[in-house]
Amino acid sequence: IEGEGEFIDELPDMVNYLKTWERDGRRFLGAIMPESGRIVWGPVVGVLAGNWPSLLRRSFGPFLSDGDGSLRYPIAFAVGPDGRFYILDGANYRVVVFDEQGEYITQWGTRGNGPGQFNLGSGEERTDTFVFKSLSGDITVDDEGFVYVVDHDNLRVQKFAP
Repeated sequence: IEGEGEFIDELPDMVNYLKTWERDGRRFLGAIMPESGRIVWGPVVGVLAGNWPSLLRRSFGPFLSDGDGSLRYPIAFAVGPDGRFYILDGANYRVVVFDEQGEYITQWGTRGNGPGQFNLGSGEERTDTFVFKSLSGDITVDDEGFVYVVDHDNLRVQKFAP
């Protein structure tokens, strides 16, 4: 991010993941707020000034469920060369894919230790919320569109074709 910040207001929820990336000569900044099932992002132009809500004006979520295209506790994301968002949904043990407009494309993965399955940690149910003891993992996409997922508790990195 170029320039100096003047004032950054706080986001409404806890942020556990922050990422910058470039696409088509533009810089972007994104943040995950896992407890509310949201990802906020936006372009960074020139000097970073203003507050978080005005800078990060695009979002995915909240989609707090286990249904298709939903996010229950996102823990990481990557942006592919085609602009698609690949989101590692920790509580649902899967990858969920959206286009830049936030339209759901596909998803894959379940909890387990086989191919295409993930073990990203554990949590416990408490009344109407899900409290997470330990969820970790990461995701990235290379220039050719291959997706790599750090499957933390299975001690491996899985590679998926574009």
